[in-house]
Amino acid sequence: MVDDVENPITVIPEVITHHDIGLLIFDKNIGEPVMSDGLKTEIIKMGSKYFQNTEGPFLPTNNRCMNKSWFKKKLGNCGEEVTRSWLVYSPSKKSAFCICCLIFSQLNNQTALEHEDGFTQWKAPERLTAHENAKNHRQCFTQWKEMERNFAANKGIIDAELQTQIETGKQKWRNVLKRIIHCIKFLATQNLALRGHRESLSTCDDESEPNNVGNFLGFIKLLAIFDPNINTHLTHIKNHPGTTSYFSPSVQNEFIHLMATTSYFSPSVQNEFIHLMATTVRQSLLRSIRKSKYYDLMFDSTPDQAHHEQMSEVVRYVEVDFERKSVRVRESFLGFKRMLEA
Repeated sequence: MVDDVENPITVIPEVITHHDIGLLIFDKNIGEPVMSDGLKTEIIKMGSKYFQNTEGPFLPTNNRCMNKSWFKKKLGNCGEEVTRSWLVYSPSKKSAFCICCLIFSQLNNQTALEHEDGFTQWKAPERLTAHENAKNHRQCFTQWKEMERNFAANKGIIDAELQTQIETGKQKWRNVLKRIIHCIKFLATQNLALRGHRESLSTCDDESEPNNVGNFLGFIKLLAIFDPNINTHLTHIKNHPGTTSYFSPSVQNEFIHLMATTSYFSPSVQNEFIHLMATTVRQSLLRSIRKSKYYDLMFDSTPDQAHHEQMSEVVRYVEVDFERKSVRVRESFLGFKRMLEA
């Protein structure tokens, strides 16, 4: 989990995995595809050729199917043949789509090439010509090609300098979060308390007022002496006393806007990271247990400090390593379950 902070796992949509534009999710109310800006950007960067499926196989609908020649058209009287780069075929829907209109069109009265089911009127190839000559298609096609050129020139959809600043900010926060997680992981592994009596970075340097900031903040201070990433972050927090510190998925998505107001040092952050680590460890143990053929469940109950009865859950299982030809008996503690009082 710690390594994923630096190399986050990205969920790849099916439309990209299967080279199939027909796998886009459509809004049933308005009939338009639901695409995030990130997905649109990836589709444009990959290019229409990635999704065209020009070699088929073209599956039949109503005893007819698409023809490979539809991806080409002749220009005027000169007879020059060019490729319809906007036309893509979906094996899953057995139909054709206009990729640029799916991304950029704002009209309510879409053609069949923009609908969820796609174009399947194989007896009327002239409708492709009518679509590509329409004003809306020309506008979408122009936007599409302009954005393609911007990406090719490394301009993207925003200013290149701003994009560089955003990437720098992302890397800065990944470095900070990775170090925070490693500190929490170490303290939790050693079974050491994270928090102290008075948690304040602004006063922990004042020798006239002794205080115990706790192992976590003390560890962060020690790390800041040798690590420039934490040192810069710590200096910023000390110079901005009103800094808030919280952790949630929305914060991760908007951290660029919150760079001046977030520290990630608060107790809620520590609890959140500990919970994520515990969940990851539990899932890893359960995966190992599910692989084993022989296992045993053990339960026992004991009262906690508040005199509430709680039951411990332990699984003993046989771990077989066929590569090393070894067999080991393991016991894994999965947690406590609070028992209901009669």
